[in-house]
Amino acid sequence: MASTHLLLPLVVFNCYSVVRSMNMTKEEAKKIATQTGLTDSSRCARVCAHAFYNDPLDKYFFPDEANRISKQQQLYRFFLRINAYNTIRVSSPKLESLLVVEQPFQHRMEMSISTSISGLSLIRVGVASLSKMIHYQLRTKALRNTLVQDPYWYLALIATSPEHQGKGFARALLLPLLLEAEKNRESFFLETNNSRNLSFYEKLGFRIIDAHTMAKMPFIHYCMIR
Repeated sequence: MASTHLLLPLVVFNCYSVVRSMNMTKEEAKKIATQTGLTDSSRCARVCAHAFYNDPLDKYFFPDEANRISKQQQLYRFFLRINAYNTIRVSSPKLESLLVVEQPFQHRMEMSISTSISGLSLIRVGVASLSKMIHYQLRTKALRNTLVQDPYWYLALIATSPEHQGKGFARALLLPLLLEAEKNRESFFLETNNSRNLSFYEKLGFRIIDAHTMAKMPFIHYCMIR
């Protein structure tokens, strides 16, 4: 594995998902509130953290169970910020489930250098975790570019609070967007590292187009399309 000192410049210049400040601007917070009806986006981050506590990818990023939740919440607050201008949907004000989707031609990959430098604040999750996230993002973005081309939709995240899983909240959120993409004859692409998710997506019409183990990562990375 390359040293973190070599990887950090890659955050600034190559990896959109880890290149901005974790402190949400008022404009971004307003955008999220408008889409979700929620004024406290931290609730969304908490739902994501608990939903993915045992997810293979999150366990890989944050192997220490003692601080996993707190680091996950930092990561998902950051994630929501950089996706403030994408499509964000929640099941209800009770926040049983939420999703984040990139619509066609909205797959932003680059930022200005001045904006990107502030993204180094993500170092707060830890150097080891940040190094893993950089490697993962670079590899998955390169892979996605070889598998699918615009116009396509990208399911960036779908999370359901553990106590509400299996009750149809995620399906209800995702199905209208799938139907819209189908109406427009556009593909819908997603990635998952949890084999338990495969049957859920297959029932919605997705099929696996790539599956392999990435170097040093203890899980299979599945790419699916509909």
